[in-house]
Amino acid sequence: MGPQIVVRLPAPEADFQAGRLVTTRFLSEVITSEAPDVNDALTECIILATLGGRALSHRHQSLVETLYVNTSEDFWSRHRYIHTTLSRRLEALSSNYTCHSQHADPMLLFTCMMAQTTVLHLQKLIEEAWPAIDQSDAAVAESMRVSLVAAQEVVKLTKMLSQISFLKVAAFQPCLLSAFWY
Repeated sequence: MGPQIVVRLPAPEADFQAGRLVTTRFLSEVITSEAPDVNDALTECIILATLGGRALSHRHQSLVETLYVNTSEDFWSRHRYIHTTLSRRLEALSSNYTCHSQHADPMLLFTCMMAQTTVLHLQKLIEEAWPAIDQSDAAVAESMRVSLVAAQEVVKLTKMLSQISFLKVAAFQPCLLSAFWY
């Protein structure tokens, strides 16, 4: 086993601006935590970008597995982990931030859009990897329901973009485009 890379999350904005030294938790701790307790838009963005990366990795691994080996158990194990973790983060986002704060903070708006597109990506992955899957399966039905909600949320969030200053949104434009194309 090789060396493990551990990354600390950034300090909350208020502590950073005040120059206070804060020891933050590790990214891996926060992602695997049962109780998401992050209240900072940048930290949420980092966590959700990591989950988006894991979803991409899951897709690549699944495509290779379907070519060489048909191990659906590994697929579903990875898929459930990412889906469950993402669901917890989405719940934390909705409980920690109001719709008003999404209007005021472009980083938070981008983070929410990234989370919802990751949900859509996971649903697309199910359809790609398992085209003949039983649509009545409870896990598949739940995934379809969640992805429908995510699609509606992306439309709502996209409409919010027009209410934010162009200069605030322009900085995230390349990131937003890439979030929708992965």
